[in-house]
Amino acid sequence: MQTRGCIFHFAQALFRRVQSEGFLEAYQNIQAVQTWIKLIKALALLPPDLITMAWHQWLVNVPQTDDHLLQQKLHRFATYFQETWLYVRFETTWNH
Repeated sequence: MQTRGCIFHFAQALFRRVQSEGFLEAYQNIQAVQTWIKLIKALALLPPDLITMAWHQWLVNVPQTDDHLLQQKLHRFATYFQETWLYVRFETTWNH
């Protein structure tokens, strides 16, 4: 078996993106946001053929909030995840 990715570095990259998008406080204080990010991290533990399906069925919709700015940040994060990880790295390389 050849390791092509590291879950620690994947989770670290996601957390850094949370910080750079400016919703660290929401991540720390809003349970729905924290759970959503943790579930995205957990996608790396699924068999590769289930990752895209799990994203589209359960995680593509960002947590709902009354804060319009936070909602925009969550959508940007979802776009980042799709463009950087889902359709590029998970399909071509990962630790499976």
